[in-house]
Amino acid sequence: MTPPSRIIQAAEQQSDALGSYTLGESINALERTIDNAALDRLSSIYTMMLATIDDIRHQQSDSIAPECKPMLERAEKTLEELQSGGLQAGPIATKSFIAIYRSELPKENEGRVQRLIKDKQYKRSLEIQGLGCESAAVMALTLTMSDWSQRLQDAKFDYILGHLPKPGRECLPALLKILKAWENETFLRDCTAFKDSLRALHSSLDELTVRVPGTPPRTSLKDSVYAYSNVPFDKLGSVNDKLIDAMEHSRQYQMEKTSGATHSACVTVLIPFDDQQDGSINVRIQREAGYGLKKDLKLKPVNTE
Repeated sequence: MTPPSRIIQAAEQQSDALGSYTLGESINALERTIDNAALDRLSSIYTMMLATIDDIRHQQSDSIAPECKPMLERAEKTLEELQSGGLQAGPIATKSFIAIYRSELPKENEGRVQRLIKDKQYKRSLEIQGLGCESAAVMALTLTMSDWSQRLQDAKFDYILGHLPKPGRECLPALLKILKAWENETFLRDCTAFKDSLRALHSSLDELTVRVPGTPPRTSLKDSVYAYSNVPFDKLGSVNDKLIDAMEHSRQYQMEKTSGATHSACVTVLIPFDDQQDGSINVRIQREAGYGLKKDLKLKPVNTE
């Protein structure tokens, strides 16, 4: 019987050679040439490998930082190239970014090993989304889809996620140009999570560049969004509980809980570059719950023109 490690290695090599195939798709193709007993053993070993890595990752904490340093240095290099305006998003980076926003839960009719791989990729993609589209872009420009979705051990992935350098103001012109190009990609045109994150980024930049000190924040919203604000002071104390309830009924939150994700992309904190400006928080909520908030908090329409 072919050793499972050789099967995974062969699938990885096939994935790299074909480019458009994921590791899971390659393994799925190989499954058809392997008997059921081998598949059961391969699936069991793969599951035990993931569990073992998770169990010992705390014991490896001293070695995580040095091992992740080259990848974080590549991320810093990415920011430098963005700042100089010389970085172009090639097909590998584009594929990586699409996977961050378009990974899906595995289907029951897919191969057993492929289901494990796709589940891991899906959960990690949600965690990257939680950083915002600008940091997700840095991840995609630095690491291939196979790197962040499969090859990195959990401890290394968590470390890189927590230490990924943030793009500063000087990087944004080139970064926004790349994000705009990705927005027109076929697989991202109707991606709500990406569009919401991109809109939040633009809103933060609008407030930074247009607002005159001492004046109310400038509202920058799409015509398809109904905006309400002006909470009475006596209602502010009840905002927190109502907002959490509205968030927990959102599609995003329900999807994350169903998938077993350990992080949520429902809350995005926007911190302006200018220390004289206020930041803001974007919370994903259920649409119907939004109307409930409007009524309970006695909100008034906001002019979005």
